[in-house]
Amino acid sequence: MEATDDWVQYVIDKPWPPNRQGVELQQRVTELLAYIFQKETGQDIDNYGEKYVFARLSIRHEWKRTYLGVVDTEGGLYLNGSDLAKIGYLYLHDGMWDGSESSRRNG
Repeated sequence: MEATDDWVQYVIDKPWPPNRQGVELQQRVTELLAYIFQKETGQDIDNYGEKYVFARLSIRHEWKRTYLGVVDTEGGLYLNGSDLAKIGYLYLHDGMWDGSESSRRNG
């Protein structure tokens, strides 16, 4: 996929494996979902994540992007260890941060 210019078209064109399992399939699906999110909402998934998660938790992050500018959601999120731990904390606490939902936390 990364050897092509258009990752989304690659995902669409490549046959789906019959068992619909595996890491490659998961990567392809996450890339396709980011594209669908952008087309349906008009928002870049990075901007959405920045507004509702990353900025509110003071997480420094960077996304790799495809040649066509689509966010690399299949494995292109760069975080440092302490910021990754914040994501783990949210997962372990059902999305709650200090007793409130992460999307409602003030800066």
